[in-house]
Amino acid sequence: MKLKLDFVTNSSSSSFVAIGTIIELDELIDLENEKVRQILIDYGVHESEIDRDTARQYKYDILDKLLQSSGLSFAIQDWEDDVMIGLPYSNMDEDKTLLEIKQLVKALIKSTLDIDCEPHHIEECWMDN
Repeated sequence: MKLKLDFVTNSSSSSFVAIGTIIELDELIDLENEKVRQILIDYGVHESEIDRDTARQYKYDILDKLLQSSGLSFAIQDWEDDVMIGLPYSNMDEDKTLLEIKQLVKALIKSTLDIDCEPHHIEECWMDN
């Protein structure tokens, strides 16, 4: 398999290829989660203004911060309420088996987001219009 790791200047499409899972956006930006609330406050949202709509406006910032040091990546198709989260193939250790990678991703998602999942291959592509 050949991976293109640098910037593509003439492309209007995006893709996400990883071992991971798809999680509903509202599950990820749980307003009861203290980490999520603190991220919003750090971005200048007053405690009294924290609600579902405000959190959705900051969804990219929230996910960036939550996944910051985990090695996991995410992609959101703005017309859907699902978030793809996983370990891109370019970040995988070539000496690991597929089972070991799936176990690693499962552990990373659990420790980072406190969500149980069964990781699988995700391959999504979409065109920007």
